[in-house]
Formats: sequence, structure tokens, C-alpha cells
Amino acid sequence: MIKNATNTYLFQCPLTAKVSIAENDINHILALSQLARRESLLALEELVRGYDDWFLEKGIMLVVDGADPDLVKEVLTAYILSSFKPGFEYQRADIIADGVLMIQSGDSPYIIQEVLFAALGRETIELLAEDDDGTIRRKTPDANEEADENNLDLSPIERAARQFTTVYNQTEAEAAIADLTKLSDDELAKLLMCLNPLNGAKIISGLPGPRLSSVIEAIVKLPALTNPTVLQNIHNNLSIALQMLSSTNGATPDHIKVLSGLIRYSDRHTGRNIYHAIENNDLGMADDVRDQVYLFEDTLSLSDRDLQKLLGHNSNYCDYEKLALALYGASEELREHFLSNLSNRKAQSVREEMERLKTLGPEDQPRLDFDCENARQDIMRLVRSMIDANEILLPSPVDTE
Repeated sequence: MIKNATNTYLFQCPLTAKVSIAENDINHILALSQLARRESLLALEELVRGYDDWFLEKGIMLVVDGADPDLVKEVLTAYILSSFKPGFEYQRADIIADGVLMIQSGDSPYIIQEVLFAALGRETIELLAEDDDGTIRRKTPDANEEADENNLDLSPIERAARQFTTVYNQTEAEAAIADLTKLSDDELAKLLMCLNPLNGAKIISGLPGPRLSSVIEAIVKLPALTNPTVLQNIHNNLSIALQMLSSTNGATPDHIKVLSGLIRYSDRHTGRNIYHAIENNDLGMADDVRDQVYLFEDTLSLSDRDLQKLLGHNSNYCDYEKLALALYGASEELREHFLSNLSNRKAQSVREEMERLKTLGPEDQPRLDFDCENARQDIMRLVRSMIDANEILLPSPVDTE
């Protein structure tokens, strides 16, 4: 384990918590290890973004970017100590970190499973089963256990989420997704606030126009859902089924991010309908959502001419230090798109600054992540202002065809 002291916490966790680690986190790690062996470490980037787990994504992206194993271990250890509470959270993060390091070292999925299972203990393992496709799940309870569970006082959302604990293939997952549309508008709105955007888009894209508008109206009017227990329960119960249908970056109970994410990952027609439904209920929120529809990665679609206009703008948003922060950690393709449209001298300055950023220690990583995100947001504010002024062109999912 990365921190041996965390082992003591695992044995203090209830069995249900350990089973949750197996069903969610270990399944994710095994899926990533299998993909790495079939294809390459580079193939992990898209899959990990679907697991709605910032810590796992952080570790895998360090591996994908070719970080030294010792550096990966140092960074993940720093995050464990600074970001997680002792107990279940601490141990869960420790197991994830071990899985990331074993994937990086090229260990087989079988070995990874055995090592991580050993941390859970025999009592937990006896509650688990493995499907033909290798997916780990809790064993189906006997009739008496099912009867006790059915007698629990569950909310409609929890009842809808609970059905996913017995979904083992894509057909059943699709059927369960369809069942979610039977929730009331308010209940479906609350559920969508808890899901990552692509999963939410898969649900909402199947709604007829009038129902879609009423659900979006419910989201707009919904108070922020911040109960961490509710969020974690829904995430735990839905993650395996939604994983079968693929997913993307982590969701947040923030209206703007949820709604803009639904637009980005819906088809173009559904995206425009979502936007118009928001516009009909709250013009201010519609403007904020439209702003968030653009992501920094979208600048890859800028023509060389428009990107040169952006980089030549009279503002400090595009000085070499800001550009280095914005491009640090970006894809090679996006970095080269920017650098090839700079003067040789400025491009060299940006490259040198990015190299300097690589020398920062793990204790500086949280601040660096914050500064990088701020730099990207500053550039995107400039992008949106130049789009509004018709100075550059970057299509948006809410634009009319």
C-alpha cells in the first residue's frame, strides 16, 4: 500500500463499504489494466474520463503522460494526505493509487485483482461474484435478504438507482436507463444533477420534446443538491451500469456545468432543445450555460488564422506564462496547434516555461492545477468575447444549423 498506515482503516470499514470498493473502484482499475494490455497506456485517457473519479483520473493521466513511477507515487500520496478523510475515503484512495501504480508497471489484471482483493479481506471476497466478462459484483442475495431490502423505505430516486445493482450487460443497462424516464420531472431532474454529463445526455436524449423541456425547467428551478451521502449512494449504484454505456468527466451538482454538459454530449438537435428550454425559463442561466459549452480543448477547431488573431490579442491572457499554464497537461496536438501559430521566440519561451513547470514538486501540484485551470478559463473568456465580436469563428453546440 502507498501508506501502510491506511491499512488499519480498511478493517474498520463496514462490509458494504468494502463491497462498494470492489464493485466500483476495483472494476474500474481492472478494466483500465485490460485495455492497457490490449492496446496501450495512451488508450486509457478516454476510458478513465468516464469513471467520474477525479483521483483515479489524476493518477491515470500522470501515467499516460509518462511520469516517472516515483513521481506518480509521490503525487498520489500527497493527494491522499491532503484531500481524503481518514477511514473509508482514505483506504479507498489508497487502493486506487496501488491499482494505478500496478497498471503503470504492466502487471496482469489477474495479479492486480489478487493484490487489491487481499486488501479487502476474505470476508468481503466471499460476498463477491465474477461474471463471464470479468465484472465483479456482489452475489445475488437470497429470498429473505431480498424481502428485507424491498421493505426498506426508499425514495423514488434511490429505488431507481438501486435497480442498477443487478445490471450485468448492455441490454439490461439500456432497459434500466429507459426505466428512469418513468420518474417524475422533479425526480429525474435531481438524478441528472448527480450524473456526469454524457450519462445524463444518454437518458435525456430519449425524451420527447415536451418532456425534455419540462425536465430542463425542473433542473433550472431546482435548489442545488449537495447532500454528499445521497450523491455517493447514487454514484455507487449507477456507476457499473452507466460504465457499460460509456461516460466522461466527473459530474457536479452545479446547474451551469450539468446543463452545459448535457448540451455538449447530446446530439445537436437535442442540445439546441435543451438550450432553448433553459432560455425560456432563465435568460441569465442560459447565457452562463452558453459560455460553459465551450471548452479549452475546442480551440483545436480554430483555424490557424483565427488562432493567430487570438494569440495576437492585446491582453495578458495570452502572454507566454499564461499560455504555458494553459497548455501544460494539454494534448500534444493542442499544444502544437498553439505553438505553431506563435513566433519562434515566443513559442520557445512557452516551451521553456512548461519545462520549468515539470520541475515543481508534488506539494505544488494542487496550486499548479488551479493556476492551469484559471489560465484556460481566461483564454476561453477571450475566445467568447472575440466570437461575440465576430472576430473569430468557433461553432457551438447551441448554434442553429
